[in-house]
This record gives sequence, C-alpha cells and structure tokens, in this order.
Amino acid sequence: MLHPNTRDITEEQRLAELEALGIADIGPSASLDRICDLARHVFAVPFAYISILDRDTQWPKAQCGVSLDALPRRETLCDHAIRSDEVLVVPDTLKDERFSSSPLVAGDPRIRFYAGAPLLAAPGVRLGALCVADTIPREFSQDRVGILLRLAEAAMAELRRHRADVQAVAEREELKQINTRTADREDELLKQRTLLSHAETISTSGSWEVDRANGLLTWSDGMYRLLGAEPDAGHDPAELFRRSVIPEDLHLLEDGLLAVSEGRPFSHEIRVIDARGRVRHLSSRGGPIQNVAGRLSRMVGILCDVSESKAIEAALRDSEDHHRHAVELSPQIPWIADGDGLITEAGPRWVELTGMTQAATLGHGWRDALHPDDLAPTTEKWVHALKERTPLDTEYRVRLLSGSFRWFRAYAAPRLAPDGSVKRWYGSLENIHDRKLAEETLRQSVAFARSVLDGSPDFVAVLDLEGRVRSLGWQARQRLGPEVATRVLGRHWANGWPKSHRVVVEQAIASARAGVGHRFSCHCPERDGADAWWDVSVDPVRDADGKTTHILAISRDVSDQERMRLEVEAARAQLAEVLESTTDNVIVVDRNFHVTYMNPQAKAFVGGTSTLEVGGCLWDAYPEYLAANQRFEAVLQRGEAAKFEMFASRAGIWLEIHAFPNGNGGISLFFRDITEARQAREEIVHLAHHDPLTGLSNRLSFSGVLEDALARQNHGLAVLLLDLDLFKEVNDTLGHPVGDVILQRVAARLRETVGDAGHLARLGGDEFAVAMTAQDAEAVLALGERMVACLEPPFDIDGQVIRISASVGVSIAAAGCNSADELFKASDIALYRAKAVGGGSVCLFEEAMLERIRFRQAIKHDLGLALERGELHLVYQPLLDLGSNRVSGFEALLRWDHEDRGTVSPAEFIPIAEEKGLIVPIGNWVLETACQEAAGWPEASSVAVNVSAVQFRSDSLPLMVAGALNRSGLLPHRLELEITESVLLHDSEHNMAILHALKKLGVRIVLDDFGTGFSSLSYLRLFPFDKLKLDRCFVSDIGRSVSSEAIIRATGEMGRALSMVTTAEGVETMEQLEWLRANGWAQVQGYLVGRPSKVPSTSIPDIGTATVAESV
Repeated sequence: MLHPNTRDITEEQRLAELEALGIADIGPSASLDRICDLARHVFAVPFAYISILDRDTQWPKAQCGVSLDALPRRETLCDHAIRSDEVLVVPDTLKDERFSSSPLVAGDPRIRFYAGAPLLAAPGVRLGALCVADTIPREFSQDRVGILLRLAEAAMAELRRHRADVQAVAEREELKQINTRTADREDELLKQRTLLSHAETISTSGSWEVDRANGLLTWSDGMYRLLGAEPDAGHDPAELFRRSVIPEDLHLLEDGLLAVSEGRPFSHEIRVIDARGRVRHLSSRGGPIQNVAGRLSRMVGILCDVSESKAIEAALRDSEDHHRHAVELSPQIPWIADGDGLITEAGPRWVELTGMTQAATLGHGWRDALHPDDLAPTTEKWVHALKERTPLDTEYRVRLLSGSFRWFRAYAAPRLAPDGSVKRWYGSLENIHDRKLAEETLRQSVAFARSVLDGSPDFVAVLDLEGRVRSLGWQARQRLGPEVATRVLGRHWANGWPKSHRVVVEQAIASARAGVGHRFSCHCPERDGADAWWDVSVDPVRDADGKTTHILAISRDVSDQERMRLEVEAARAQLAEVLESTTDNVIVVDRNFHVTYMNPQAKAFVGGTSTLEVGGCLWDAYPEYLAANQRFEAVLQRGEAAKFEMFASRAGIWLEIHAFPNGNGGISLFFRDITEARQAREEIVHLAHHDPLTGLSNRLSFSGVLEDALARQNHGLAVLLLDLDLFKEVNDTLGHPVGDVILQRVAARLRETVGDAGHLARLGGDEFAVAMTAQDAEAVLALGERMVACLEPPFDIDGQVIRISASVGVSIAAAGCNSADELFKASDIALYRAKAVGGGSVCLFEEAMLERIRFRQAIKHDLGLALERGELHLVYQPLLDLGSNRVSGFEALLRWDHEDRGTVSPAEFIPIAEEKGLIVPIGNWVLETACQEAAGWPEASSVAVNVSAVQFRSDSLPLMVAGALNRSGLLPHRLELEITESVLLHDSEHNMAILHALKKLGVRIVLDDFGTGFSSLSYLRLFPFDKLKLDRCFVSDIGRSVSSEAIIRATGEMGRALSMVTTAEGVETMEQLEWLRANGWAQVQGYLVGRPSKVPSTSIPDIGTATVAESV
C-alpha cells in the first residue's frame, strides 16, 4: 500500500518530528503490547515488536515473544524499514546481503524472515516500525502487507495517545509547581524589600519609584538620609530634592525629570547640599519597568553617595600620573588587570607597537592583536591563572602596527586581598622575538636531522667515535622494538652483530673514525630469529671544519634480493623440470625459426610426422604450415603473445597454439590437440540455437532467421504463432513428464506439416512459430489451417487418450516493415484474438485488433483509478424464496460508470481486474460496502458477495471477511460468499483450509455457477456448502431440452440430499419459475424476480413482506 502524498524528508527533519511528538521517551504501554501480540497471532509468527529509531539507536517500545535491548541503529533491520512508506518484506535474511551479517540474524533471536511497516507520523515521516519476524524463511502476501500497515497505523495512533496522556500529567504537575513558585516569589519579594532597606543604609543610597498611572512619587528612607532630612517630617519629596540641588546641576535634574516623563532610562552624577550644608556627589540612575503585557507601568531609580569615591579618584589620578612617568623608561610593557582578568591599563609602548588605542585595548580588546593560532591557548592559560590565582607565564605573537607579528613573553602575578580574593593583576610584556627565531632555527635543524634518520627505509644508527650508539632512525626502532631500541642506546654497535662478524664491524668503525668510509655484507638474525642479509655502509660525519664528529652506519636489508636470486636459480631448474613433464608440446625457436629446445612430448609428436630435431628449421620440416609464419612474425615485431587454432593436416587433428616472445629474441611455442574440444564446442553452439526437448530451433535462432529474412526482403514475410489451447490444465492434471511427451509429439506433427514451406521453431512452453515467405495471404492461412488440423487426432500417451487443440495468429510484413518485434507483436495480437473466439482457429492480424488491444490497455489504466474516483458502485438483485414466495436477500453486483466511456460492462473489466491484480482491492471494497449497506436492512434479509479466485488464494481472506463484519456490525449468518467451481481447481489442501476458516466465522458458503466448471464433485462430499447455485445456461433450456431438465432435476435432488439450499439463476419467465418450484428448487434469481438496482440501506422495505408480484 502506498501513501499518495509520500514526500522525502531529510534525517534532520525526521528527528525534529520525533522530538516534536515527544514519543522517544515513552515508557511501557499495555496497548502497544496488545498490538504486538495481535500481530504475532494474525501472522502466526513467534515474535513481533515495535521500535522507535533516533539518530543512532533503535529503542524497543513493545515486544512479544522476544526480548530486545536498545541496539545501534546501523545493526537493525528496522533502519531499512523506515526508508520507505511501504512495508519492507525480507523472505529470507540469509539470502539478502543487507541483513545476512546483522547481529539479529547471525545471533539471537536468529531472524530468518522479517517484515516491517513504518510508523508514519505523516506521509514520508517515518519514526519507527512495527515488525514481525520468524526463525524460518517465509513468504508474505500483499494482503498481509496491507494488514501489517493498518496495524502500524494503530500503533502510531496509540503512541500519540500515550504521549498525550503523559503530557497531560506533566502539565498538571507544572501548574502545581507554578502555584508553589508564586507563593515562594511573594515571600522572596518581602525579604528583598527588607534587604533593600538594610542595603541602602549600609551603602548610603536611596531608591525612588513613580507610578505611571497616577504620577505618584515614592521615596525610600535612604533618600531622606542622603539629604539629611527626616522621613516623617512631612516633606514633599520632589520639592525637597529640587531645593537641595546646586544651581549649576539643575539642568541635570530637568533632564532626569524629562526622562521619567518619557519613560526612558537615564544616568548622571548630580551635586546636592544636605541639611548640614555639605556638598555631596550623588550618582543618579533611573529606568522603566514594564508590566506582563509589555507596557510601561512605572519608573524606578536609585541615588548613591559617591562623594568619597570622587575624592579617591582625584588622589588616584595623581598617583597614576606619577606611575606613568616611571614606567615609560622601562623596555618592557607594563599592564594591569582587575580581579576578573579585564585589562584596565596598558603601557604606552603597547599603543606605539600595535597601533591600538588604550580604549580598544582595555577589557578583552588586547586579544585582537594576538595571532589567530595563539588566541585559544593564551586565553586558556589566562583563564587557568585567574581560576587558580597563580602567576601567569606564557608566550604568544602580537601583530605590530606594520602588520607583522613578533613574539612576546607575558608575566603576571595577582595582588591578593586579606580574604584571599584577587584585587588586581600586575603584568608585563617582554619582546623575545630574536630568541624565538634562534630557537626555531635550532629546532628545524634538529627536525631535519631526525627526518633524515626517520625517513630512511634503512636501518640507520648514529655512533660516537668510540662506536657507541647515540641515535637510531625510525626504521631501526621499529625493527628492534621499543624495549630493545632503548637498551641499545649507549652500547657498542658491534655487540649487536654475530660474533663471527664483529671483527669486520670493528674494522669498519675504525676506518670511518679515520675519515674513510667502509662497506661490507653479512647476515644477522632479526628480532624474531628470522635470518636476514644486510648490505652495510659505515661513513664519517664531519662538522663545518671537516673534523669527524660522529659515525653514520646504514644497514640495508637485502634479504629479498638474496632470496630472489636463489629463487630465480631454483625457478630455472623448476621450469626445466615443468617443461619436461607438461602434457603440452613445447618448441622454442630463435629469430630464424631454428629449433633451440623441444620437450619430450614435442619430440614424440614431430617424430611421427617429420624428421625435425634441435638445430633444424621449422619451415624446412613443415613447409605446408608457412601460412602461420605471419602470426609468428607479428609476435616477434610487436613483442606480444598470440593464440590461434590450426588444422594439422599430416596428423589429421586440430591444434591450439600459444606463441610467446622470449628473452632471447625468439619464440616459445606451446601447442596441444583440441580436436575433441572443438567438437564439444560445436555441440554447445548447436544446443544454444535449438530447443533440447524437440530439436527445433529455439527463440534465439528463430529471431536471427527472422532478422536475416527481413534484411533480404521487408515485405511478404509471414510469421505464424501457434499456442496449444488449455495446455496448462493438461500439464497440471497429467504432470510435466506427460506434458513433455505431448510437446515432442506436437513438434513431430508440425515438422511434418510445415516441411520446407517455412522455418519451424519452439519459442518456449507450448508456443511454436513458423517464418515463411508469403506468396499471398491465402497460402499462409492455409498452412495455419493445416497446422491446426494436424493436431486434431488424439494423442495416445501410455494408454491415455489426450486431445489437444491449437490456435494460430498470423501476420504478414507490409512494405517498409523491418522490425521483427513488430511482426511478433502483430502475430501475438492475432493469436490472442484466435484464442478469444474459443480456440482451435486461425486468425490473420488486422488493424482493428490493435485498436481492441489499445482499448483494453486504456480500460486497464482507468480501472486502477476507478476506486479513487468513486466510479464503482453496487447494485443488488433480489433472490426469491419459493417456499414463502418472499424475497429473502440480495446478490451484490459490481457496476462501473466511467467518466468518459459511460457504463462499462463487468464482462469487460472484471477479467482485466483479475489480470492486473486489482481484483483484490476491488473485491475487498465490494465486501466492505455490501456489509455496511446490508447492516441497515431488516434482519431477515441476507446479502451475497462474489469471491474471485485471486481473492480466494490469499491466506488473509478470512481475516478480511471478519474485519468487514466487525466494522459493519452485520451478523455473520446474513453474509453469503459465492465461490465458483473454477476457484477450487488447484491446491486442494489450501482450498479446504480457507473454506473451513470462513465457515468458522459463521458466514454461509455458496457454490456458484454449478455445472460450468472443471472441479471434482468430491468437494461436495468433503465440504458442507450452505447453498448451490445452478448456472443460467441450464435454466434457459427449460422447456426446450430434455437433457438439461434431467440435469436440473439431478442437481436439485443432490443438493437437497446434501442439505444445501438450491438456487437457480437466470429465471426470466413464469414457466421457468413454476417448473423449478414443481421440481423442488428452493430459490430463484433473475429478471422475473427483479432487475439489479441501487437499494440505499435507509430505504429498503420490509423484505419479509415482499411478494413475487411486488418484486416483479
């Protein structure tokens, strides 16, 4: 089932949807467990589970029959199930490379079958999956896919409901917490007011508030204390403050009052004269306060006495001026930071060097001058010093005014207060650029020397003049291992060699010490004991004055070269032995084709046909083979190997020859007898172009013949396609071995009939074809008639007489036709028409047939949209009970009103629906609709619904019927399911299982169209059908055919004997009705009783009171 609005979303969008729904943290749910249990029983699997997938993990939310923990998402099967809105079905996980290595497959619970339906929050939004699984491989029908999708929808709905319950509980808890916090906030507000009063007293400050609604000004007691007045003296606060401000600062007061009236913040310092006549410096700040609606509700402000700090500031300015003159003479750059690490002052040389202003440097601004690579580590060290209150010592690069960077070293130490807190940091910057350059030069020199040592693929050791090891290259350390490499340092280099070679090693050291290099080769075992062969050079290392200061020993492992040398020698010996023992004939010739080598096999071969020997010329011995010389010359000129086959006329055999250029300018020839292989190859080619069963040309060969014929002539070429009628039923009934014999006999008759008139082939199955040149259409049709006629005599297969008929479709290429596919298509259409008229006939292609095919294709396309467009509807034909003379129920019949074509006959679209596979969804819709509408009818009435063969083959049919009954509320005994005899043709065990499952639901089972199918009467004995319906073809013969009347009587008696209700279809006359009543039939249906019509459930009359006359 596809969701028509499926859209692709990114993984980030999917995760956002998952977080928005908030279902990832949902705990256990009994409802989800019930859905899992239902899925496990519906599909008869050992376990089922529901999982949610976040970015990296699968979280099981419910499971039955299995115990899964959270799993990495990449190891799960559900990760694949959420990649599409469709159900993922894996019949056998071990045969699917996506899952065969999954821990759930390779380990417990050892899943072999898996089906997963995505949990869709919306089309394309897949949050998890409902999964069913088994430990054995299984198939999973399309009906089951639909059921699993519906269960997944139910699971998704339950997840949403469960989350909503959890959220409701959380919201109630949150409301409770809000109420608690509100009460706590009121208590806290009272405490803050008390604390504010104490703080104003201690800090010599006061606060004020203006209510914007009424303009009321409120002062704290601290405001009165600042002006030296008593709070309870009856002063007007605004007038008292205005009188206290000195005249020069009245404009500041006016600015503050204007800001209060406009509702904007302000800040300034203002001077007042208190009640004792003292001038006091007050810092005044005010700002607006908004209510919960975001509107200005009041202005609040604070005044602080800063008179003392003003005096301190004056003294500090004098001290700073003294300090500035002192530090300007220092080559270092002093700086000061506050206790939080914010720079408050930097020496003037900083400004000169960097070009930054003092203002830009303060706070964190100094970091803008740092090199980008040094910013993070410098900041980290500064933060660590601030946190631990320990001195800072770090180095970083600073960008100068010129744009270049220079290295500086920063020192800083904290000045601590008595309580241990930091009051300030005092630091300095020292220019260390020249020292850093010297260090970098030295570092690069050491790194270069180390890279030379470590970059060498050889075993490199640096020795002092005494021969002791001072350093080892990377390769040497790797081969010795860390422990041995550490022990070697400081030890004499000769001690690492076998005693038998130490004299040579010491001589090499002495030579290098004297300034002369030395080289030698010897073997020395590896650390693991494996023997190795070394090529060693020992050379002096000189300083700038040419004096030897060290010795460089380079040992190259040449073990591979030594082994290769030995292997080459061994290979040469082995090659000679192989050439002597190979079954191929080997001859080696030089540039002039004189033989330089022959192995024993070649000597034996040429000995029987010539006198060729080593030293002789190949062409002197075999002049008749000079034609091959061109191939050999090409090998010599291009230096490339050649392979070809040649017939050796003297020996009478075919040879396969391989010629290779050799290193001596000649050719090595390998040749063998391939006579039998060629014969086998030719047989394979024959099999590739012929049908192994009949010996006729196969489809590949026939297509080639047809293409060649069209290339020679593009008109007058005819193609006849022959297909055996009902051969599948014969094959299924008698078995494939008998079917193969029949095909062989058919091929023999056709071969004799066609003769030289055309090219006969078996295309596959029971389809044969003939290509022939047509003189005229009559000749082609005559051949087709003869082909059909030759198959009319019965076949005798092991005493069984079998009759086979055939249909033939014919097409003749018109002028301009050059496509074999067009001819095939036209013949196939003609064949389809020949079979449609009943088989056993020959039909020539006409353009009208193509139009018919196009019509069927259009119907097939539109039928897929009919349900969606609402073009299908049901009509109901009544059934008359002959005993009570009343209508007992209705048969639901499907109708299609096409928006363009009008009413389309069921005979047109039902076969197409079955062919395209649409009969299942359409049949399910018919069942649902009929049950819903019949549920509103009087309880005595029943409704009959036809079940197609395709629906009946589905294991989910009983489940679908049960669902329709449950959703509609229709009682099971009021539903009749009509099944034709053709439904019961195959798979008897499956048929019986489905019939009994439906019977167990309580519905009534009707055997429809009795007398027209091919089923065995044993079904009437094995299964208790509730009703038997006689086909209308028998009823139409009442009064005209004695044999038909005899069959009707016998059928009625058999039905009554088996306790089945007998119903006759197609009753159109009162004579037919009365005859059936007289012969004991229980029910009739047909135009006499009533034509099919729409019967809304709300307008159905009391059917129990409807008489024949009323119905008619």
